Amino acid sequence: MPGVLSGQVRYVQIPALTSRPLWLSEHYWPGLADGLVLAQVQRCALVPDGVRWLATVVVPGQQTAFGLFTALDGSDVERALTVAGARSDRVSAALQVTAAEVRPTGRAHDQLRKDMR
Repeated sequence: MPGVLSGQVRYVQIPALTSRPLWLSEHYWPGLADGLVLAQVQRCALVPDGVRWLATVVVPGQQTAFGLFTALDGSDVERALTVAGARSDRVSAALQVTAAEVRPTGRAHDQLRKDMR
């Protein structure tokens, strides 16, 4: 496989799409200490009904966070974050792709073992 070094083959499973669109909120809180950034992130998790908080990624030392939500529309996420006291700088449509442990079997497993030697 071009561009893949021997022993570095990785199987990735792409999950099924959720029934509701995903939205990514971007937050930049300049001048806030890291502890206060975490307090703001907790507010993101307290969004009202109609919007569901899934996760937040904080970039330490940069007063930045990215929230992942499901809702029917991005404007629903913006309103919910404002009500929760964690207004965002931008809300964008998003896709969530995660890696899962997949163990190859049969020929794929045998080839992977050979490649890793």
